[in-house]
Amino acid sequence: MKKTTRILAAVMSVALIGAVPISSVSVVAEDVSITDKNQNNTYYIFYKDIDTKEIDEVVAQKRHDYIYSLYEQGLSEREVEKKSTDYYQEIRLDLVKEAYKEAAANILKELGVDGSDAFCSNFTPLVICNLTEEQYDNAQKSENITDITYFKDFELKPTSEDSSQNMYYIFYNDIDTTEIDNYADQKRHDYIYSLYEQGLSEQEVEKKSTDYYQEVRLDLVKKAYKEASAKILTELGVDGSDVFCSSYTPLIICSLNEEQLEVAQKSENIKEITSFKDFTIEPTSIFNDKNSLIEYFTTDSEGNSVLGDNIKVDAIFNSGQNKNIDYLIVYGLSDAKEIDAVVKELNKGRSYSWESPIDTFSGGIYDLIGSDIKTNNQIKLIVFVDDITPGFAGYDISDYSNDVGFDAKPYVINLGDPNGDYSINAVDASIILSTYAKIQTTNDYIMSEDEIKKMDVNNDGSVDAVDASCVLSYYAFISTDGTGSLNDFLYINKAT
Repeated sequence: MKKTTRILAAVMSVALIGAVPISSVSVVAEDVSITDKNQNNTYYIFYKDIDTKEIDEVVAQKRHDYIYSLYEQGLSEREVEKKSTDYYQEIRLDLVKEAYKEAAANILKELGVDGSDAFCSNFTPLVICNLTEEQYDNAQKSENITDITYFKDFELKPTSEDSSQNMYYIFYNDIDTTEIDNYADQKRHDYIYSLYEQGLSEQEVEKKSTDYYQEVRLDLVKKAYKEASAKILTELGVDGSDVFCSSYTPLIICSLNEEQLEVAQKSENIKEITSFKDFTIEPTSIFNDKNSLIEYFTTDSEGNSVLGDNIKVDAIFNSGQNKNIDYLIVYGLSDAKEIDAVVKELNKGRSYSWESPIDTFSGGIYDLIGSDIKTNNQIKLIVFVDDITPGFAGYDISDYSNDVGFDAKPYVINLGDPNGDYSINAVDASIILSTYAKIQTTNDYIMSEDEIKKMDVNNDGSVDAVDASCVLSYYAFISTDGTGSLNDFLYINKAT
């Protein structure tokens, strides 16, 4: 049974941003007994850490493919090494954060906890949330949860009048548990023999040996974190008497002066440094709505669009199959050859870059590299070309929409869809025929540029019955399980 142990109160702001100057402080943790479980209490829930093996394999392959594309651009070996390393780290961090988000969601679902009022770390296997008595009991029994710690506000005691020192959360490189796992497994193996010699049943042996394994492993892990944090403090020249060092995660909370902060920022052993801020579970994204995201990425310093008037821009939040991607969407292009120029404009003069897929095609997904933007979700770019089926060859627009997590038709379908419902059918053919009749019978009937673009299906410069016939033929084709865009259909039938 898991025990409520010392308060890890300082962990509470693990992923928060923003410098709040305060005096140097001590974190005082005290033992707490839970006296009223009939009310909702707040707990730190540490669950089993994610397995990054598959993530590392995926990222290694993506880096390998990316290196080829960099060499094709004529970059030097040093430039390729730097860009590919940055790309690797950025992609891995995104996937790790996604994995932690998914793991935390599974824990909340298992406990029956509403995730809207929970804090889920993107860096460690930690959830902070309220639990009822029933939820607390379920957490105690869960095989996926390693420890539960009761929340209590922690006390901050000034230890210095030096206002130049501020508190920081320091995330260092995680420990390697391979040797620990092997040692604990061997100890369990030896213990199993001694249990069988006592005449215990197989079920009793399994339970006792598992408990023994977890106890041995936890002791070794805590010792390893203690040694690792001590090395970080020594490297930074920080006195360890007034710091908090987590026994469960690669986290230190301490005050740093300017010199120590500079050393920490340059250290290869430290992944991230976050300034102290009071606990809150509010989102940390700098983008409040899609307009703020669009403005940030597509306008210059004077607020003017870098893409011109003919190109359209949109944004979709909380998309992707796991609802953890914010997409910047650029659409309205007339040719796939325009994609590279669009991405180049978006990258011009920026500290970050949108890194292209191996091939350039409509619907290609671009990763944001080298950005220090803090958001809850990943941010990705998609560029669509009118009436070109997005994605790889053989894709259907429905398949693509399922992959990206939103309906892509409004950003793609244009030709042959005069009523703008993003579905090409007999209604559209009827509208084209009606328009053709008006052209023939009304001398002063003038079509807008947008209407001509949608109704001149065969691109011969006029809207007539032939265009309506093309739409009807395509509608019959897709109604009998045909796939592809209207443009694809016209190209194939023209060739044959």
